[in-house]
Amino acid sequence: MGNGGPMRTSLLLLPALMGCGQAAYTYSGYWASDHFPLTPSTAEFMNEGDDFDFSMEVSVGEVETSGGTKVATFNYMNKNDDNSLLYKIKWSSDNTDGIQVHGYYLDDGWVNFSSPVLIVARQGEPNTTMTSDVDGSSYTATFEAYEDCPNRWNENWECMKVVISSDEDNPAPFLGTWHWATEYGTSRFQPVGTDYPWILEAHDWD
Repeated sequence: MGNGGPMRTSLLLLPALMGCGQAAYTYSGYWASDHFPLTPSTAEFMNEGDDFDFSMEVSVGEVETSGGTKVATFNYMNKNDDNSLLYKIKWSSDNTDGIQVHGYYLDDGWVNFSSPVLIVARQGEPNTTMTSDVDGSSYTATFEAYEDCPNRWNENWECMKVVISSDEDNPAPFLGTWHWATEYGTSRFQPVGTDYPWILEAHDWD
């Protein structure tokens, strides 16, 4: 898969204080899957906006294989309402196809894409944009920067900043701005149409 960023002529390794790891970078770019693990885990997020007076819990649920690709369903839940379901997103993340979205679930049921939406190629460079035309809608995902992304659990993380947009009439729940750190994944995410991001407060491996 293509890489829209500039090619580096020398090997670079950029350190990042992210738990136990470093930024997974070589001359071809950052390894996307290192920033979005599918390992079973549970994370808690808070939002400073007036519209969100609850904590969100995100858990990695069912894992299936589709065309040789491991796809994990992430459950996004209202922790203050007995973990009532808000929505689900099917993500994949590997060193072959990078980070992709395969579908999502809302109150009216599943939307399963006929082909996955590419979010970040297997090795991504900042200022790289991926476009996917799927099922009559166009999705654009831009890896804007590699930057600091402090949260309430760890103030020293650096992340891939990825902005996902679409021309669809009813925005899917994965649209918005994401910050992903190596080893642990999401540090913060701001869904499209909201004023404040969800910020990580706690993380546990299952």
